[in-house]
Parts: sequence; C-alpha cells; structure tokens
Amino acid sequence: MMTLYTTINNYGQDIPAVSKGILKFYFDSDSFIGKPDSTYQEFYLMFHSDQLKEIGTDTNSPAIINLEAKIFSPAGVEISKREWATEIDLQSDSTELKDMVTFDQWGEYLTPGSYNISIVVSDPKGVSAGTLESDFDVKQIDDNSFSLSDVQLVFKTEEETENKLFRKAGKNVFPNVWRRYGVLNPKLSFYYEVYGIDTTVSEPLLADYTIINEAKAITKKISAIELKRDGRQRSVLQALDISNLSSSLYNLEIIVTDPKSNIRTSRNKKFEVIQFDRYSSSQSLSEEDIELFDELFSYIADDIEYNQYKKLNDSEKGNFILNYWKSKDPNPSTPENEYLLKVIEKFNYTNKNFSWSDQPGWRSDRGRVLIKYGMPTNIESHQSEPNTVPYEIWTYQLEKNYSFVFADRRTTGKYTLIHSDMIGEVSDPSWINLIRK
Repeated sequence: MMTLYTTINNYGQDIPAVSKGILKFYFDSDSFIGKPDSTYQEFYLMFHSDQLKEIGTDTNSPAIINLEAKIFSPAGVEISKREWATEIDLQSDSTELKDMVTFDQWGEYLTPGSYNISIVVSDPKGVSAGTLESDFDVKQIDDNSFSLSDVQLVFKTEEETENKLFRKAGKNVFPNVWRRYGVLNPKLSFYYEVYGIDTTVSEPLLADYTIINEAKAITKKISAIELKRDGRQRSVLQALDISNLSSSLYNLEIIVTDPKSNIRTSRNKKFEVIQFDRYSSSQSLSEEDIELFDELFSYIADDIEYNQYKKLNDSEKGNFILNYWKSKDPNPSTPENEYLLKVIEKFNYTNKNFSWSDQPGWRSDRGRVLIKYGMPTNIESHQSEPNTVPYEIWTYQLEKNYSFVFADRRTTGKYTLIHSDMIGEVSDPSWINLIRK
C-alpha cells in the first residue's frame, strides 16, 4: 500500500482508499453545496489503464468495465445503489503518467453524516476484478453562511470539451484521487468553492494558503490572494509550486477572509509529496513507488541499466532502485548523495524553465534532454527571426560535439525536438524547412 496509507495513522483519518483484487483502483470523495436538507457528495475513482490486460481485455481498443456502488448508513442500512459501465482507453504509447490513468466520477445528494461505501469493479463477463470498502463523511454546508466546500485535489486540467462530467471553473478538472505530487507532478493543484459571499460590497475576499508538514511546521505560505466577489458563490482553481518540498505527508490549509466583516472560513486537505529522496532513503519501496520510478528511470539511466531494470520483477526493481542511488554516490561516507542532488537540481530546473500549460518541464523535450545529457555547453536562441518560428539550438561537447534543435512550431510556447545528431534521438537533416514561416 502506498506511503500515504501506511503512515497516515498518526496524521488523521482524512485519506483516500485503495481496492483489493486483480484491478487496483483508488477512491476519494468531497462535499459541495447541495439542497437545503442535503449535501452534494462527489465520488472519484482512478485506474491505472495498463492493468486492464490482467483481466483479459484487448489492450488495442477501449475497455468496458462494469461498476457497482452501494452506500450504507453506519447501522448498515443500504441508502443507495447504482450500476454503470465505464470506458477505459488503453491505447497509450506514451510513458507519461497522465496518459496512463483513467478517471470516473459521480455525485449524490446525501444528508450530512458518516457513511460506508462498497464498490465492485468487474470485467464484461461478470468476473470480479477489484473491490473496495471505505468510510466517508458528508459535511454540513450552508449556502446562507460564509463557508467553503471541501478541497478537491487536482491531477490535471484540460480545456472544456463536450464531456461535462469533470467540468469545473470553465475547465475539465480531473481529481488526484491518490493525492500524490512531487517529481512527477510538481504543482499542487486544487479546487474549492466559496459560499455565502456578501455581494453588497466590492472589496475582494482574501485567500491564504499554508502547507504544513507532519511536525506541524509551515513549509510554504502564500497570503492575501484576492478573490473577486462574482456572486453569492464562486469557484477557485489554484496551483502551488511544491517542487522544493521533500518527500513526506503534508496538510494544505485554506483560509478565506471577508475583510469587510472580518469573518474567516477554512478547510484542510492532506496530500503526499514523493521526490527522488524517497527512492534513495526508504528501506523498502511499495508497488506504487516502483510504478512512478518506471517513468523516471528512463530519463537518468543509460541503455544498459535501463534494459536491465525492465527485465526485473517488482521486488527486484525495488532493490535495484535503492542500490542504484547508492552506487552513484561519489562520496558514500557523507550523509548527502551528490549524484542524487544533481538529479534533483536538474528536475527542478526543467520544471521552473520549461513547463508549458499543465505539462511539467521535466516531461518536455527540452527537459528530457537536459536531464539525460546535462546542461548544454551552449544555447543559441532565435526568438524573433522574421522568417522562422522561435527555435533553439543546444550544443554539447561530450566525447564529440552534438547538437539538438528545438522549435516552437505553433508559436504557443511549446518547444519540441525536431533534430539531433545524437544516436537514438530524432534526426532530420532538413530541419530548417520545419521552422520556416
């Protein structure tokens, strides 16, 4: 079970849940404004798409899985039951985590209180593939008083489409059900709603965001973010850079203040940060740790190391990862692993300089090249040539000279690799034709 589940016992009970069985999925829920006598409770599921092959699904086409969800009162009385089918797209040649997970979401109006939910996922033949039971709380939210919804943690956002299931704040907002951030996802994105706003004044509301570690120390704080009074209630979609936080559990505290009346309202949400230091210091690595590292390792390992790693089972991969960091440490007698620190530095640099839209910088072509080969010897930047789109030429002086050409072919700020003379990279000697306007 992932770190958040195994170490959260001393840090409260606000946690997501994970299923049992062949098909692993994650569950979480949040409370939002509902009807006068009930709260609208949203329920979220997240699947790793590549698991569907384990239940005999054709991985070359979308998979249909059947779901059943039952909600019970604390006394065991069934409150509601729903059955539905959902489609999971398995066509993914990408190694990016965001392309390998699928989400499902639904909502119900429930009276505030404590409940239990039972979820069963089965294949089209009716064979049970995954089951989950979890407690959850439905909060009392009064639209007439100054208050907040629960804080929904966000995995990614996309421009609004015809799919209305995930629509919030003018975007499709996908929930981060397992609540993990860090090297794979360096921005803590979250969504919440403010209710009972006094619209008789124009002075903006003020939001304070504080991240607190397990020792109750403040690790990051951003204060007095202005929120316009657009109506009696409003939506807020926000992101905080957490790339410099170390691997641990954290608590996000949101306080919204009405400066006119000096009334404050707040909510909290727990989340986990997984950085490279987790992979080098832990005595054991969970299955989820290894899933994350599968993607990271392709960036930093040479071909021999990576091919060796891919042949291992999960238990062997865990030992390989821990031993890998130790073997790369140039000064084992010191507490710091200088090699690891350099890797972390490169990841942080790419996220700071090459992020585009919701794509963290390390997943960009420039980020991958920088992490794999290091900082270039020289960068030749062409941002405003009259007859070409913006482009950059990176040169490396290694065993011989190599070059990488990146171009912003659609002038949107996203640079892609269009040519390199490095073996194994994209090669197009006529690349100059690709950048002409």
